Amino acid sequence: MKKLILSISILVLLASCAHIEAPSGGEGDKTPPLIEQSSLKNAQLNFTDSEIELKFNKYMNRNSVFENLTISPKIKFTPKWSGKKLTIKFNEPLEDETTYSLQLSGKYQDYYNNLATDPFFLTFSTGDKIDTGKISGKIITENIKNKITIFAYNINEEEDTINYFTEVPDYKTTAVATNGKFTIPALKDGKYRIIALEDLDNNGLISPKDNIGLPAYDPIITNAKSDFMNIIMGGSVNKNLIDSLEKDTTSAKLDSLAEEPIFMEVSGKIDNFEVIQKQDNMYILFYNKKNEYTVKIEEKGNYKFEQFLEGTYNIIVFNDKNKNGKFDKGSLIPFEFCETFYTTNQTLIVRKNWNITDFLIEIIPN
Repeated sequence: MKKLILSISILVLLASCAHIEAPSGGEGDKTPPLIEQSSLKNAQLNFTDSEIELKFNKYMNRNSVFENLTISPKIKFTPKWSGKKLTIKFNEPLEDETTYSLQLSGKYQDYYNNLATDPFFLTFSTGDKIDTGKISGKIITENIKNKITIFAYNINEEEDTINYFTEVPDYKTTAVATNGKFTIPALKDGKYRIIALEDLDNNGLISPKDNIGLPAYDPIITNAKSDFMNIIMGGSVNKNLIDSLEKDTTSAKLDSLAEEPIFMEVSGKIDNFEVIQKQDNMYILFYNKKNEYTVKIEEKGNYKFEQFLEGTYNIIVFNDKNKNGKFDKGSLIPFEFCETFYTTNQTLIVRKNWNITDFLIEIIPN
C-alpha cells in the first residue's frame, strides 16, 4: 500500500513539473496577432547590434511571418524562434551610415491563421540620421489578393546594368494594401527602378513565368520627396518571346460564341480633359478578363466606339507613345517603360441592346 501511495505521489509530481504551455487562444480565437515588444525603438540611431528581437502576443504561423518579412537595403539574416519570440540574426555586417527598414506586411498570421490587421514597420540607422525619402504608389491589377512584392533598384544616371534574373533588389516590400497602395520607406535621395512582382515560383527573384508590373518612368527622390506612381500588372518579362508568339485572337473569340454577337455603341467625353489636352495620341482602354477595346480620344475630349460586347469594364486613359493603337505595358528584356497612363474610379457597364451616350470619364491626375 505504501508503495502504491509513493508511486501515485511521484506521478503527480512529474505531471506538475512537465506542464507544457499550449498556444494561446483556440479554434474560437479570432483576435488578430500583433507585435507587442521590440528590442529596438523605431527610428533608433547608431544601431550596432547584430540581432533584433520581436515578441508577438500569441503563437504564430511561422512560415507566414517569414514570407512577409523584409529588411532593406538587402542584408542576409537568419530568423530563429523561441515560443512567441522571433530573433533576427544578421549574417553579415551592416553598412555604415545607412538607414534600414524592417517590414512585416499585414498578411502574416497567427497559429490559428488569424490575419494581422496592420503591417509592422521599424526603421533604424547605423549612423546619426534617418533617411526619410520614400516612394509611394498604387498597383493596378484585377486580383490584388495575390501576393505582390515591390522591388526597388538604386540606379545611376548611366544606362543601368541590372541582371533582373539574378540580382537581389536593393529594397523591397510586400506591404501592399488591399486597395493596391504601397510605400517603400527609408530611402536616400536618388534615382530608382521600381518593379512589381507576383513571384509565382516563390524564389525571391524575377523569373520568366512571373507576372510583373513595369513603371512609366524611374522615380527620383529629391529632398526626401518623389511623385506618386501607378504600376499596372501584365508587363512582358521577355518582349522578344511575346512578340514571336503574339497572334490575333479576336476571330477565335467570336467564332466560339453560340450566337451572333450583339454590339453596343458607347460615346461620351473626358470630363476633365484639361489634364491631358496637351498630350498627343491619347486613348481610352476599356477592359475586363474577356475583352478589351482601345478608343481614340478626339478633339475636346470626345470619344465613340460602336462594337462593345456586354459586360463590366475597367477604364484607364493612356498615351500611345509608339502610335501602335494599343496599350503597351512595358518589357523587362529588353527594358521598355510602360506607356504613361491615368486611372479612374469608374467602371462602364454595357448591357445588351442598350447603347450609351454622354458617358463622362473623370481621370485621376498623376
